[in-house]
Amino acid sequence: MRSSGRALLLLIPAVFSGCSKPQTITLDFSSAPVRLIINHAGWPRPFMCPRVNQFAMASNEDGAVWELESDDPGGVAARQLAMIYGEVPPGFHQITPAGTARAPALVAGRTYFVAAAGPKSVYRIVFALPLDAIEALRGGPRPAASPSTQPSP
Repeated sequence: MRSSGRALLLLIPAVFSGCSKPQTITLDFSSAPVRLIINHAGWPRPFMCPRVNQFAMASNEDGAVWELESDDPGGVAARQLAMIYGEVPPGFHQITPAGTARAPALVAGRTYFVAAAGPKSVYRIVFALPLDAIEALRGGPRPAASPSTQPSP
């Protein structure tokens, strides 16, 4: 049974209310296209590494632009899990765009919403690509919203 990344993105506000220690998806703007890194830092479960079995990226203008699902229903360990936008990482298969179609190019200045979820955690970030060469040299813009995740209770 496949879950839609759109549904995942719509549920984020409800899932995130009330937890204080965030986990993040970080961005590497030195990679072209951008590289996204999910790294569970151990809090609040220091001896357990949550897993990711869904990943989705969307924009208001385009809707879902890239959605992945893990090959293993139990997910992939969320420890230094790196994804280059548009390249399907090992252990995942692409849902959107359908088949082997390539993900569309990201547009400078457009806001993208990213979320990853698993049985025990949810990760998210909102970002926009650098608008000019100065921002690119500085490593890209600051995220548009505080990147955060909250493990499920």
